[in-house]
Amino acid sequence: MLPVLVLAFAFVADGGGVLLRRSLAFAVADVAALAGVQELDLERLIQGDRWIIPDAATTRATEVAEAALWENGIGSSDRVVRVRVINASQVAPRKHPVTGRTLRDPTVSVEVKLRVPLNLTNANGGAGVWVTGQADASVLPRRD
Repeated sequence: MLPVLVLAFAFVADGGGVLLRRSLAFAVADVAALAGVQELDLERLIQGDRWIIPDAATTRATEVAEAALWENGIGSSDRVVRVRVINASQVAPRKHPVTGRTLRDPTVSVEVKLRVPLNLTNANGGAGVWVTGQADASVLPRRD
């Protein structure tokens, strides 16, 4: 009976770790997307053209994500951050590379993958499992 209880506890503890890391992945992706979408080309914006500067947005979003993950104790071998800038518009819509939905506004998409070590159950040879969080932030037109 005791081995069954210990095994049940191990599954609950590892499952809780997976849920916590998944929540962190979504939160980090969200804040990174919001940081990246602020890298607007102001000259184009003055002319009414909403455009995100791809290199600046990618750099900013990656820096914010990496800093947040570092602060939460996630090592570089346990994380993957991918930032995509999609400068879509009403006249030139584009497909979202992850979700496949049609975008009509400039968007920064951030995907965060985190490795979750399964300490107690040691499933899958101790390699752990990967969880993913994804978030988008878009520049919407001004409403009068």
